[in-house]
Amino acid sequence: MSTFELVRLKDIHRIVQPLVQARLEPRGFECVNKLRWVRSADAPIRQVFDFQEWKGGQIAPRWGLSLDFVPHMSGGRIKWHRTPNSAVIDLCVDARDRTLDMPYTEGIDPIARRASTVIAEAVARAHKFWDSARTVPDLLAAFDWLKRHLSTGGLGFDNYVQHPLALAFVLALNGRSTEGQQEMERFISRYRLDSETAAQLRQLLSDTKAQPSDGANAALGAPRSSS
Repeated sequence: MSTFELVRLKDIHRIVQPLVQARLEPRGFECVNKLRWVRSADAPIRQVFDFQEWKGGQIAPRWGLSLDFVPHMSGGRIKWHRTPNSAVIDLCVDARDRTLDMPYTEGIDPIARRASTVIAEAVARAHKFWDSARTVPDLLAAFDWLKRHLSTGGLGFDNYVQHPLALAFVLALNGRSTEGQQEMERFISRYRLDSETAAQLRQLLSDTKAQPSDGANAALGAPRSSS
């Protein structure tokens, strides 16, 4: 029978940091916080790798993309995440694979034993995803894949707050403004945003212009007045 011994995040970080650093630092990732690494070389698309605590006393790696041109809601206000330290995962990939879980309620030894194998597998999967979504046009296919990935049980696409909001802006940037507006209305309705905030988001989306389809990332950003 297992003994309950809660492991602190700083102790988990101490174990996994050198393992993650060895695999991600050569590709330009920096550690921005406990259990979180960000790569900004492809900004406005930033790659993120971190660990998520789950019910049942498990912690597991996840990965995704933070998009400089997508806002987020914080304290009822529209804000932006356009730096490594402020990165928010707008496309979030949870592995949905219990073999990548590590218990954090059974002491440090189970994490120490499993960390190397878990991180090697998770980083390999993450690289495959990141390499498929390096440009704004790539993001359409990334969202299609993510919807399929999250349709197999557990949390669904809409359970992640940023997904419909990010998809709205990605659609607009790829010249599909009507679909982007539909996604925005779903987001506004789902979270029952007040009329002023809803109007601001609609305007930001309306101001988003389609980018050239040459595969390059344009210098996308947000109006200073909205930050």
